[in-house]
Amino acid sequence: MRPNMLPKITAQDPLAGLFNAYMEGLSTLEIVFTPRETMHECRQAFARNTVREGSHHTMAKQAQVFYELTVLGTSLHGIHRSVVGAITLLQDFFTTYGGDLHRYAVANRLASLQEYGSDDETDWYRDDEDDENEEWKPVLKEDEQSLVYYTLRHELTVFFTGHESRGEYIGTSGPEDFAPYTRAVATQTDTSLRKMTGYPGGPELTVSQLTPEGELIPMSLADQIEDELNEDLRNQRLADTFNEALVHLNTAAALQVFAITTEHYRELLDHLVAIHQVAFTPAS
Repeated sequence: MRPNMLPKITAQDPLAGLFNAYMEGLSTLEIVFTPRETMHECRQAFARNTVREGSHHTMAKQAQVFYELTVLGTSLHGIHRSVVGAITLLQDFFTTYGGDLHRYAVANRLASLQEYGSDDETDWYRDDEDDENEEWKPVLKEDEQSLVYYTLRHELTVFFTGHESRGEYIGTSGPEDFAPYTRAVATQTDTSLRKMTGYPGGPELTVSQLTPEGELIPMSLADQIEDELNEDLRNQRLADTFNEALVHLNTAAALQVFAITTEHYRELLDHLVAIHQVAFTPAS
């Protein structure tokens, strides 16, 4: 059975690359906790909450990890989608509307009425000069009450924590929520072939490496250990960068909450672009 709890993000940007590398670091867990029971075995095992043959985990533990990995995958997709969406909206705000908050809200209301309509009769008027079409057109309104649901602030909420829909958005989770899996990413070599088989009486397996000439040759124990140490450093950097991204995402959520002026939204956009490009230095 092919695991599919952690599907790759298809985008090619640095944030997608970071999230994909993080999920790739959980591939062993994904394989281990992929269900292999029949429905009969599954229901019986849940009823007894026993450890099935060939596993070290109860069904409750297996179910928890399976569910959490599934949520983790959809969460990273949701965060990435929200970052891209928020950046696109903010860039359009500055490019099309010159950073004018009032102008944006007025235009956004008119566009929304034309696309989705409205049951409020005061939102429409008949164009008497257009005898051929007798078309109802949206009324231009510029008062604060009429624009409250069309402001940039309101439009941005769909990408940030506090949005009424369920799922993951910018700022809904932090490093502590991903911590068990981030530790697994940082310590991937704990499940290396050498460590898993290098015990007294364990099988003697040869680990090979590919030479620049394309030839497979046995890897010495010293080379295996050096390779694992280098991988440990890379994995720790990956985990640190992932945690730092989550910290910056929560900062972005705070910036969005308190954003009022055009300058605030410029700061938010710059911050989101830095996250999208992974243009920050992980904390040491």
